[in-house]
Amino acid sequence: MLPDMKPTVPKLAAEVILLGRPVGWSEQKVAAAEEGMNSGNGNSVDYEVLQLQPSELTSALEKFGQTSPGGLAVLVPSEPDVARVLSVNAPTDIKMTVVASALPPSLPNSWQAVVPSRLEVSYALGYLSAILAQEDGTRAVGLFGVHSPSVQRSEVEAALAGIYAVNPNLAAAPIHISASVGVASAPRTTVGNTYVPSSVASTPIYSNTAQVVLSFTSVARYRHSFETSGSRIFSMSDSRLAAPVVAVPGTPSPEALNVVFSEYAAGKWQPGMRTVHSQSLLRFLSGSLPASLLAESHAVEDSLRNGTVDPRSVWTNLPSAVRTVWSSRVFGTS
Repeated sequence: MLPDMKPTVPKLAAEVILLGRPVGWSEQKVAAAEEGMNSGNGNSVDYEVLQLQPSELTSALEKFGQTSPGGLAVLVPSEPDVARVLSVNAPTDIKMTVVASALPPSLPNSWQAVVPSRLEVSYALGYLSAILAQEDGTRAVGLFGVHSPSVQRSEVEAALAGIYAVNPNLAAAPIHISASVGVASAPRTTVGNTYVPSSVASTPIYSNTAQVVLSFTSVARYRHSFETSGSRIFSMSDSRLAAPVVAVPGTPSPEALNVVFSEYAAGKWQPGMRTVHSQSLLRFLSGSLPASLLAESHAVEDSLRNGTVDPRSVWTNLPSAVRTVWSSRVFGTS
């Protein structure tokens, strides 16, 4: 071998498969992110982008498994197709990654899910719901599903941090659905200049009142009650954008491939959940929110992505009396 010649290192194979019309993704947008991906993985991943329908996925994966055993398939489905995609019979000799707005409950054990940070989503939803409540004059944000066993305390804290970062005088309190009176709220009081719930009593103090709601669980069962009250919902757990739901988590942007390919090239790819910073943290119902709020969404997403804002730090920097009230009256701890 001549002195100036270097051994050729074979590239790893990958396919990026866009299924349906995932929001924020296209062959062109993946290509636009290519420069960043190449700098991140040292040009060691040779990938192609396919635009397919979900019905074409099985045959495409079989072909990829035959030509590139041990390769990586990155699936980016549109939201309605996520469950269908997860049920596909994928070849066992290829690595499977799905990019989604939240961790799918039925994720196969051998698959990887690339999702946005739940804390960042919670903070952004809390922040934007507070801005809307402040602008429309309701000056209250109702927290729905806060006591659900599936809801992490850290997610609620991040949402509250976002709300109080906008204005500590906004009234934030858990709400519930009452068959007799509709949407209802727990009583409120103040600690210093900050509003907090005075109890978690089930007795409602108002009903059928239009309000801004931040929901930690799906509102599908209660859509009619919220719609009747005229509420606007920022939801952590819904993927369908239709009134009264005006904001939901977004699918990570194509830049997330930089993380996936870098770990794949380094031999560090692992199944399970992989959270990423995203340039498309949220999706919004078209025409449902003021342009000023959408502009704020870009600002808060940038702050979360570049680390200027850390939801945990914002929460811990709130007055200890405020955190204590939420801990004892809502979380059940002191």
